[in-house]
Amino acid sequence: MTREEKQLLLKDLCARLPYGVKGRVYAECSNGEYDMNGDMIFFDSPFDVTLDDINISTEELHVTAIGNEDTIAFIEDQQTWGSLYTVDEFKPYLRPLSSMSDEEKKSLPFPWVYNFGVITSYSKSEGFVEIEHDECCTIIDWLNKKMFDYRGLIPKGQAISTEEFNPYKD
Repeated sequence: MTREEKQLLLKDLCARLPYGVKGRVYAECSNGEYDMNGDMIFFDSPFDVTLDDINISTEELHVTAIGNEDTIAFIEDQQTWGSLYTVDEFKPYLRPLSSMSDEEKKSLPFPWVYNFGVITSYSKSEGFVEIEHDECCTIIDWLNKKMFDYRGLIPKGQAISTEEFNPYKD
């Protein structure tokens, strides 16, 4: 991951932090098998987690595992006795803009129109109108809360699409 890609991911994650962004990390595990030399065999196993904290200066993250008590304790021990995860080891689950439902399109703040991956402001009497600064903040907050990938992180391989598995569904 390039420095610019890391910075983009950090900016995105920081903005989503208040909304409980979920993602995937890997931890070294064993199923108790040994190789022919008698050494235990380890492999990286994926874990779904919720992002709790970001240290921007060190790019370290603290996460909490999603799952049973043992899984939560295991991931916490990894961070306590091993090392914290870094931004390059965390992939957030994000929703493609194309997955926006009709209901969500109707609930967009202000008179917004979503067409072909572009969100614009539209008024029946005025047509397309300028977007005010406070409206920009509101729409970005809304997109962050709904976990939409408006920065294009999924096609860059920096995020996981929720189309196959959506950890945000109740």
